[in-house]
Amino acid sequence: MPCFRKLLSLLGVLVFLATQACAQDPVEWTQFHGIETSTRVLVDSQNNVHRLMVTGPAGFLQSYNRFGHQVWTTSLGFTGTADKAITHAEIVGNFLLVSSRTTSAPYTSFVSLFNVLARETVWAWSGDQRRVEQFHGNNGVYATVEQLDQSVAVVFRSANTGNPTQTVTLPNSRRLLGSDQDTGGNVYVVTKAVSESEVRLFRVNPNGVVGFQRLLTPAPNPYDSLWPKAIAVNPSTQRVLVMISAFQSPPGLRPILVYDAPWSTGLGTFHTVAFRDEHTPQQILPLPDGDYVVSAYSFSDNPSFFLPNFHIARYTGSTQRWHLETFFSESMYRGIALSNDNTFSVNKTEGHGLFFQTQVVERRSLDTGSRLWGAFVDGTAAEDEPPATAPTGSMIVSGSRAMVHQLRGVVATFPVTHVPGGTTVSLSINLTADAPTGGATVRLVSFASELVVPAEVTIPAGQRQAILQCGTSGTTVNKSAVVNVRWAGFATQVAVTLLAPNLLSVTVDPRQVTGGQPLTGTVAVGAKAPAGGWEIELMASPSVVTLPTSVVIPEGSTSATFGVTTQPVGANTGVVITATRGSVSKTVFFAVNAPLLSTFTLASNSVQGGTLGSLTVTLNANAPTAGYSILLVSGAPGLVVLPSSTSVPAGTNTRTLSFVTKPVAASTVITLVAYRGSVIKTQSLTLTP
Repeated sequence: MPCFRKLLSLLGVLVFLATQACAQDPVEWTQFHGIETSTRVLVDSQNNVHRLMVTGPAGFLQSYNRFGHQVWTTSLGFTGTADKAITHAEIVGNFLLVSSRTTSAPYTSFVSLFNVLARETVWAWSGDQRRVEQFHGNNGVYATVEQLDQSVAVVFRSANTGNPTQTVTLPNSRRLLGSDQDTGGNVYVVTKAVSESEVRLFRVNPNGVVGFQRLLTPAPNPYDSLWPKAIAVNPSTQRVLVMISAFQSPPGLRPILVYDAPWSTGLGTFHTVAFRDEHTPQQILPLPDGDYVVSAYSFSDNPSFFLPNFHIARYTGSTQRWHLETFFSESMYRGIALSNDNTFSVNKTEGHGLFFQTQVVERRSLDTGSRLWGAFVDGTAAEDEPPATAPTGSMIVSGSRAMVHQLRGVVATFPVTHVPGGTTVSLSINLTADAPTGGATVRLVSFASELVVPAEVTIPAGQRQAILQCGTSGTTVNKSAVVNVRWAGFATQVAVTLLAPNLLSVTVDPRQVTGGQPLTGTVAVGAKAPAGGWEIELMASPSVVTLPTSVVIPEGSTSATFGVTTQPVGANTGVVITATRGSVSKTVFFAVNAPLLSTFTLASNSVQGGTLGSLTVTLNANAPTAGYSILLVSGAPGLVVLPSSTSVPAGTNTRTLSFVTKPVAASTVITLVAYRGSVIKTQSLTLTP
């Protein structure tokens, strides 16, 4: 099975290379300098690329501008015939710091400071019988960290000449295992003493005073030996991180320990990083929020597949946020580097054995670890060196045979993570460098039928961005719509989640009716309905209204109306309509009111006493099933005899009745009253002799 798996992976590589043979080249430029024994590639803030190269006893610096044109070359100042190697190199502001030494004892070390903006050597220093391993500079403070015969020393140096000004020998230290410097010029050094488990962290101030010395011992400590691999300061959080390999006998789980402490005190805590069984750490990269990214490889105990597994992971303390893993038979990480856009770059080799190996570069998200883009670099295998990212966004990588490549990339982004189905969403296509002559044709494929993208878009020469307006259609469930973007050998994917219609509201108009009158209901959703429509269930309580059991929002719409009929009621009644889809329900409250007395009239306002009169009461709506009573009052009960009430029959809105009057000797005006609740109506009746 492993052989079959390897064959499939190999075929995949070959097919990819074949399909990309006619694609636009992702490599902006390549420089080749023969086979070197030690190299470094760095990029400054002006997008210039600086390559340090050592061949045997000689070494030199070669600089290129962003277009790959050589702009400067100079010697690293080596003397003698012994082979040399670069031990440390970094760019701080406009200055390039380089430390080198002979590869065997008796050691001779070389330290150089270059102004890459002015393209000149500021100073160069060399010393016999000296073993310089690191060279730091920050805030005008320069320091080298040296391995002595039985001790470790920090040497502060003149910013003008490079000559030593302060030498601090660290106590209880026999082996140098890493160093770094903070923005104030303080140097942090991690060392080992004679004991295998004795690891110490030092802070050395620029005035030559040891600020603190901490013995790094986990509590409890089940380990037989601790071996620091890397140290890094985090200027954003003002903390220092030490990455340590932990070993115990008999062999068991061999985790990576990360000691995390404020750089002011060095008093911190241990975090545990564990992937499989045996771990060998490679790099640790602190992040501004206090998290850190580690790279390592581990070995599995499976005897049938005893090959290293390579890991990259992001941690918050001891909590793993994401984890990448590849098998040695498929790919091997060579180095990782942070970028200034919440991404990191990966340099690795893919292939099997000595054949078909090729260099692969990737840009990945720091939030998720997911691949944003990547490319094969034909004809080269990766060096054990992290990539570098230029301020323009291009990636600089080192390849075998002392090649250096500057690569364009393509990044696709949606401005939002979720959009309602049926709406338009922007898709931004961005190159990390200007499009070449003839423009850059970017090809797109959508893996969701609900998201429509063009087959290709061309970014004009000299430009970097194209913004597409992509149409979407409704979907029955929330769906991740993935778009594959390819250009110049790079392949990246970007996704946006299309939201199914979520029930937003149910409303009625009007919000108050008299029983028996109709009203209109409306349901609204947050996305356009998919093909076949989107059904919403309806229910009302109490049962004084009639409405459909469901309503369907038509395809492409975001709302639908439904009719509601009401029944006459004897008292004002509150009604709730509930609309439901799945687990989401929305309600609306409205009032169904009882009828109101609208008019009270007399057949005649003048009646001869002793004869019958007639009155009529009228409601503004039909009476309910039990009828609807109206109270009556006579202003002179002895002259006009009225019943205490009259009932308007169900389904009608009027009632007429006769009443008795008494004879009178003279014309008399009497007030008659009809009322229900707060509604009062009056009439004046004249009785004549």
